[in-house]
Amino acid sequence: MEIGLQEVSFAYRVAGRQLPVLENINIKVSPGDFLAITGAGGSGKSTLAMLMAGLLEPTAGRVTLDGRPVRGRGKGKDTLSWQRVGMVFQQPEQQLFAETVAEDVAFGPRNMGLNGTGLEARVKAALRAVGLEPQRVSGRSPFSLSGGQQRRVAIAGILAMEPEVLILDEPTAGLDPAGREQILNVIRAFYRRPGKAVVLISHNMAEVAELARQVIVLHRGRVALQGTPREIFRQGEALRSYGLIPPPLTRLMQKLRRQGAPVTMEVLTLTEAREAILAWLGA
Repeated sequence: MEIGLQEVSFAYRVAGRQLPVLENINIKVSPGDFLAITGAGGSGKSTLAMLMAGLLEPTAGRVTLDGRPVRGRGKGKDTLSWQRVGMVFQQPEQQLFAETVAEDVAFGPRNMGLNGTGLEARVKAALRAVGLEPQRVSGRSPFSLSGGQQRRVAIAGILAMEPEVLILDEPTAGLDPAGREQILNVIRAFYRRPGKAVVLISHNMAEVAELARQVIVLHRGRVALQGTPREIFRQGEALRSYGLIPPPLTRLMQKLRRQGAPVTMEVLTLTEAREAILAWLGA
């Protein structure tokens, strides 16, 4: 499915006054897209994610699903359309509530009308998709699991609803390196499935460089930069002016360039950095 935002603005109402958060946002997410949205704290990233997931309605402009204007999630006939969009909030493990892992993962698809063997199969498939063996964890309390496992259970609850678009808000925040890699593997696996799209909200530039096909940088509620990771990360000074630090490999190549090394600035992976440095050294 395709999510579109056309001239979207949003403001919170505080003490009778409008507090602008986003202004004139234009975005389209189609099947096969992997869009990363980044920006400094307070730039509007999480609000934009909730607009794209139908959890908020714009103050101005319109949101479309497959080209059709829609209202927010839960509003009449648009409810079924929004079920095709899944959102994982920051630290989703804090939203776990059921006595067992299986009950927690089953909550969403059960509310969609699934039951019996179909529901059981959906739960098992979702747990396997996040790297958890159903026989080992289904009957356990989610609160007995590690932090990384709890987060994977929370994501499984979204995957069990079989979304076509997955929106994740800072999915690796607060995790150790092992937990972070587990979550990134889940995201990679979802994205490899035909017809799926991912929207990643993150201030982790290394994750953005590694995963995204397109990047949007928000600054004070507006789109400041938009392009591929290579196009974005070559603009180091602009990123810094927006409160962001380029990925470590980009900073390394920038430092080498400042010292006179004729290396490319458009490096996103360790392999690319190695090849660029070896080419410079004549190896």
